[in-house]
Amino acid sequence: MALAITSLTLVGCDEPIMMSDEEKQEIADVTCAIIEETRGMDAAVRVEKVNDARKSMGEEPFLDGDKEIMWSLWWGLCPELVLNDPDYEFKKEVEESFDDFECPDRSDPMFFARDEIEDRKTRALVELCASGRRDAEALALPPPRR
Repeated sequence: MALAITSLTLVGCDEPIMMSDEEKQEIADVTCAIIEETRGMDAAVRVEKVNDARKSMGEEPFLDGDKEIMWSLWWGLCPELVLNDPDYEFKKEVEESFDDFECPDRSDPMFFARDEIEDRKTRALVELCASGRRDAEALALPPPRR
């Protein structure tokens, strides 16, 4: 009888714990920070870290391999990958398209009327231009010489 109660208790322990979006974001950020700082780690360990995080959030397992993890780190989409963000593929497509996209000049009405752009991808590209994030990367200067 005691064995039956114990086994019923253990079965219930594997269910994902309900957590807030903020808690999930923290798990994703921590997972990405660990992966980012330990790029020399074995590819299997990176995949394991992502899957451990996803499991703790009740998300589907990650099956796309280490190259996808490394790609997500490169473009700053690691948290979205870990969170299993439904827009991850779209965001990835936007990042891949950015180098071929000509950002509108800041005096262009499109720059200020971004919400009115009907094409979702174009709107996302203009938002990326407006964020200045890619400008900062492109204009990053090496440290000054001593």
